[in-house]
Amino acid sequence: MEHSRLFKIFRVLSKQEIRLLHKFVRSPFHNQRTDVIQLFDYFRQHIDTITPNVFDKEVVFSALFPNESYVEKKIRYTMSFLYQTIKDFLAIRAFQQKKIATQMETVRTFRRKGVPSLFQQEWKVTQQLLTKSPQRNQQFYYQSFELENEQYLFSTMILNWGASDPIHAMN
Repeated sequence: MEHSRLFKIFRVLSKQEIRLLHKFVRSPFHNQRTDVIQLFDYFRQHIDTITPNVFDKEVVFSALFPNESYVEKKIRYTMSFLYQTIKDFLAIRAFQQKKIATQMETVRTFRRKGVPSLFQQEWKVTQQLLTKSPQRNQQFYYQSFELENEQYLFSTMILNWGASDPIHAMN
Protein backbone atom coordinates (compact mmCIF):
# COMPACT_ATOMS: atom_id res chain seq x y z
CA MET A 1 0.00 0.00 0.00
CA GLU A 2 2.98 2.30 0.57
CA HIS A 3 3.53 2.52 -3.18
CA SER A 4 -0.09 3.34 -3.93
CA ARG A 5 -1.25 6.70 -5.23
CA LEU A 6 -3.43 7.01 -2.13
CA PHE A 7 -0.43 6.72 0.17
CA LYS A 8 1.58 9.17 -1.95
CA ILE A 9 -1.12 11.85 -1.90
CA PHE A 10 -1.88 11.37 1.78
CA ARG A 11 1.81 11.84 2.69
CA VAL A 12 1.94 15.31 1.13
CA LEU A 13 -1.18 16.70 2.78
CA SER A 14 -0.58 19.42 5.35
CA LYS A 15 -1.95 19.16 8.90
CA GLN A 16 -4.56 21.80 8.04
CA GLU A 17 -5.60 19.93 4.89
CA ILE A 18 -5.99 16.72 6.89
CA ARG A 19 -8.19 18.52 9.44
CA LEU A 20 -10.38 19.93 6.65
CA LEU A 21 -10.38 16.60 4.82
CA HIS A 22 -11.61 14.99 8.05
CA LYS A 23 -14.82 17.05 7.73
CA PHE A 24 -15.02 16.59 3.97
CA VAL A 25 -14.82 12.78 4.14
CA ARG A 26 -17.61 12.74 6.73
CA SER A 27 -19.91 14.97 4.71
CA PRO A 28 -22.72 12.90 3.18
CA PHE A 29 -22.65 15.27 0.20
CA HIS A 30 -19.11 14.15 -0.69
CA ASN A 31 -18.95 10.62 0.70
CA GLN A 32 -21.56 8.12 1.82
CA ARG A 33 -19.29 5.16 2.45
CA THR A 34 -18.34 4.30 6.04
CA ASP A 35 -15.42 2.16 4.87
CA VAL A 36 -13.88 5.26 3.27
CA ILE A 37 -14.20 7.14 6.55
CA GLN A 38 -12.59 4.22 8.39
CA LEU A 39 -9.72 4.06 5.91
CA PHE A 40 -9.19 7.82 6.20
CA ASP A 41 -9.11 7.50 10.00
CA TYR A 42 -6.63 4.62 9.73
CA PHE A 43 -4.34 6.65 7.49
CA ARG A 44 -4.66 9.70 9.71
CA GLN A 45 -3.76 7.68 12.78
CA HIS A 46 -0.85 5.76 11.23
CA ILE A 47 0.65 8.02 8.57
CA ASP A 48 3.55 9.07 10.79
CA THR A 49 4.08 5.55 12.14
CA ILE A 50 7.32 3.81 11.32
CA THR A 51 5.99 0.41 12.40
CA PRO A 52 6.65 -2.20 9.71
CA ASN A 53 3.68 -3.67 7.87
CA VAL A 54 1.24 -1.07 9.25
CA PHE A 55 0.22 -0.31 5.65
CA ASP A 56 0.12 -3.86 4.34
CA LYS A 57 -3.24 -4.35 2.66
CA GLU A 58 -4.05 -7.38 4.79
CA VAL A 59 -3.31 -5.47 8.01
CA VAL A 60 -5.40 -2.50 6.94
CA PHE A 61 -8.20 -4.78 5.76
CA SER A 62 -8.39 -6.56 9.11
CA ALA A 63 -8.50 -3.18 10.89
CA LEU A 64 -11.36 -1.97 8.68
CA PHE A 65 -13.27 -5.22 8.41
CA PRO A 66 -12.35 -7.24 11.54
CA ASN A 67 -14.89 -10.04 11.07
CA GLU A 68 -14.25 -10.65 7.39
CA SER A 69 -11.79 -12.70 5.38
CA TYR A 70 -9.36 -10.71 3.26
CA VAL A 71 -10.73 -9.70 -0.14
CA GLU A 72 -8.26 -7.86 -2.36
CA LYS A 73 -10.99 -6.29 -4.48
CA LYS A 74 -12.73 -4.80 -1.45
CA ILE A 75 -9.63 -3.06 -0.07
CA ARG A 76 -8.74 -1.79 -3.55
CA TYR A 77 -12.23 -0.32 -4.01
CA THR A 78 -12.05 1.38 -0.62
CA MET A 79 -8.62 2.79 -1.43
CA SER A 80 -9.86 4.00 -4.80
CA PHE A 81 -12.91 5.71 -3.28
CA LEU A 82 -10.77 7.48 -0.68
CA TYR A 83 -8.29 8.55 -3.34
CA GLN A 84 -11.12 10.00 -5.44
CA THR A 85 -12.52 11.80 -2.39
CA ILE A 86 -9.12 13.36 -1.70
CA LYS A 87 -8.82 14.45 -5.34
CA ASP A 88 -12.26 16.06 -5.15
CA PHE A 89 -11.32 17.78 -1.90
CA LEU A 90 -8.13 19.22 -3.38
CA ALA A 91 -9.90 20.40 -6.53
CA ILE A 92 -12.69 22.10 -4.57
CA ARG A 93 -10.16 23.76 -2.24
CA ALA A 94 -8.20 25.06 -5.22
CA PHE A 95 -11.38 26.34 -6.86
CA GLN A 96 -12.56 28.07 -3.67
CA GLN A 97 -9.27 29.92 -3.38
CA LYS A 98 -9.84 31.55 -6.77
CA LYS A 99 -12.44 34.16 -5.85
CA ILE A 100 -13.00 35.52 -9.34
CA ALA A 101 -13.40 32.05 -10.86
CA THR A 102 -15.88 31.13 -8.13
CA GLN A 103 -17.82 34.34 -8.76
CA MET A 104 -17.82 33.68 -12.51
CA GLU A 105 -19.43 30.29 -11.94
CA THR A 106 -22.06 31.92 -9.75
CA VAL A 107 -22.80 34.45 -12.49
CA ARG A 108 -23.05 31.69 -15.12
CA THR A 109 -25.31 29.61 -12.92
CA PHE A 110 -27.72 32.48 -12.24
CA ARG A 111 -27.84 33.31 -15.95
CA ARG A 112 -28.56 29.68 -16.85
CA LYS A 113 -31.19 29.39 -14.13
CA GLY A 114 -32.88 32.56 -15.41
CA VAL A 115 -32.73 34.63 -12.23
CA PRO A 116 -32.15 38.19 -13.54
CA SER A 117 -31.91 40.03 -10.23
CA LEU A 118 -29.38 37.59 -8.76
CA PHE A 119 -27.45 37.53 -12.04
CA GLN A 120 -27.11 41.32 -12.09
CA GLN A 121 -26.13 41.45 -8.42
CA GLU A 122 -23.41 38.82 -8.76
CA TRP A 123 -22.24 40.27 -12.07
CA LYS A 124 -21.58 43.58 -10.31
CA VAL A 125 -19.73 41.84 -7.47
CA THR A 126 -17.55 40.02 -10.01
CA GLN A 127 -16.91 43.22 -11.93
CA GLN A 128 -15.80 44.94 -8.71
CA LEU A 129 -13.45 42.06 -7.89
CA LEU A 130 -11.91 42.32 -11.34
CA THR A 131 -11.57 46.09 -11.09
CA LYS A 132 -9.78 45.77 -7.74
CA SER A 133 -7.39 43.17 -9.15
CA PRO A 134 -3.88 44.66 -9.11
CA GLN A 135 -2.65 42.70 -12.11
CA ARG A 136 -3.51 43.41 -15.69
CA ASN A 137 -2.22 40.22 -17.23
CA GLN A 138 -3.61 37.67 -19.65
CA GLN A 139 -5.81 36.10 -16.98
CA PHE A 140 -7.31 39.47 -16.05
CA TYR A 141 -8.24 40.24 -19.66
CA TYR A 142 -9.63 36.77 -20.24
CA GLN A 143 -11.78 36.97 -17.10
CA SER A 144 -12.96 40.43 -18.16
CA PHE A 145 -13.92 38.98 -21.53
CA GLU A 146 -15.76 36.09 -19.85
CA LEU A 147 -17.69 38.48 -17.64
CA GLU A 148 -18.69 40.70 -20.57
CA ASN A 149 -19.66 37.60 -22.52
CA GLU A 150 -21.95 36.55 -19.67
CA GLN A 151 -23.60 39.97 -19.82
CA TYR A 152 -24.04 39.57 -23.58
CA LEU A 153 -25.52 36.08 -23.22
CA PHE A 154 -27.82 37.36 -20.49
CA SER A 155 -29.02 40.28 -22.62
CA THR A 156 -29.74 38.00 -25.60
CA MET A 157 -31.73 35.71 -23.30
CA ILE A 158 -33.77 38.71 -22.13
CA LEU A 159 -34.50 39.63 -25.77
CA ASN A 160 -35.45 36.06 -26.63
CA TRP A 161 -37.78 35.72 -23.68
CA GLY A 162 -40.03 38.45 -24.98
CA ALA A 163 -42.20 37.85 -21.97
CA SER A 164 -42.30 39.35 -18.53
CA ASP A 165 -41.73 35.93 -16.94
CA PRO A 166 -38.17 34.87 -17.83
CA ILE A 167 -38.16 31.78 -15.65
CA HIS A 168 -41.11 30.16 -17.41
CA ALA A 169 -39.98 31.37 -20.81
CA MET A 170 -36.72 29.45 -20.40
CA ASN A 171 -38.42 26.08 -19.77
